[in-house]
Amino acid sequence: MESILESCLEECDSTSISQDIIETLLLPLTPSYISDSPTSHALAQAVLRRSTARLQGPLNTYLVNLMANSYTGGKEAASTNMEVLAGQLYPLIYELHTISPGLLVDVIPNICLQLQAEEEVRLGAVQVLGTLFSSEHANYGIDMNKYFKEFINRYIDLSVKVRMAMIETSVKMMQNKPELFEDIEGNELLSVELMYCIIL
Repeated sequence: MESILESCLEECDSTSISQDIIETLLLPLTPSYISDSPTSHALAQAVLRRSTARLQGPLNTYLVNLMANSYTGGKEAASTNMEVLAGQLYPLIYELHTISPGLLVDVIPNICLQLQAEEEVRLGAVQVLGTLFSSEHANYGIDMNKYFKEFINRYIDLSVKVRMAMIETSVKMMQNKPELFEDIEGNELLSVELMYCIIL
């Protein structure tokens, strides 16, 4: 089945991969499906891993639309599957990066755009970006350092909630990616703010 699906994708132009195909591949990656259908989960993982280059563009487009729908409270027309996926957006993004870090190369910049949005949106973006930048499965903080620097500016966010979320993500980063803290140590303002928050 894996080979058949991969062959079907190879025959498609990347612009002709439909929303239905993307949703069919993504649904088995959500937490509820993982426990109910581990075989479907493993199949979706394998297909996405082997077809990363072909799926990267359509997947990015879909996830950006999914984020927009999620942040507008579902005001835009959405399919039932899109509603399910939007409700599990961040676990889905985390799962995708464990399958193939390359799947999110075009998605992370769009998540970073949410760092300029209202408080609750910034908070969600900080939490998912912190998980991705501290992950042992990828080196986004180094490979996409421009976006990591945007992320660490949230240490001086106006929102206490956002600053505290940054501190929480820092613990994992210190453990898994200590080299990333050179960017913080090199910025006196961020370094002082981080130490102040930790003391509090």
